Amino acid sequence: MATEPERALGSFIRNHPTDNDRRWRAAVGAVLVGLVLSGVSVPVTVDVFSGDGGSAQVAGLLWGGALIGLFGGGTGVMRTLKRHGEVFVLREGGLVHRWLGGTRVVPWTAIHRVVERGQDHALGRLMGWDVHLVIRLQHGGRLLLTGYTEDAARLSAEIRAAVAIAQSRTPPGISGVRQDGN
Repeated sequence: MATEPERALGSFIRNHPTDNDRRWRAAVGAVLVGLVLSGVSVPVTVDVFSGDGGSAQVAGLLWGGALIGLFGGGTGVMRTLKRHGEVFVLREGGLVHRWLGGTRVVPWTAIHRVVERGQDHALGRLMGWDVHLVIRLQHGGRLLLTGYTEDAARLSAEIRAAVAIAQSRTPPGISGVRQDGN
């Protein structure tokens, strides 16, 4: 059921739920890859320091991959746990970000900037990086829309277009009011 601040954003357009199960599988997979690469990196690193040092570049690449897997997977696990039940609700006058335990109501005028950092290639689509829209809010905070959200590319394009229109109508020095449930 929509709250009064949500209804103030105008007509409901559509829900975009996030596939948390897919996010979880990708995050756990990345952590496992990081752990395997860490295990392989240890003997290679020992060889670098005890031998001729000829495999230093290989050790560096292995450790780099291990850290990327562990960090990327770890942040994915945390995002999965913190944003269980995540849904983006598109409304005529803004966006509602809902998850189990919280709701954030964001009118288009309350968005300072949107930046799309998606990587649309095979690995990017697998890991949910094909869409990576960072939504910076006027008074601090941000929202993150990823490829794990249903029809994320379409939603990303609609958000960017709506924010561009809202920013072209807003006089300089006037910003939207942050309305959220936190």
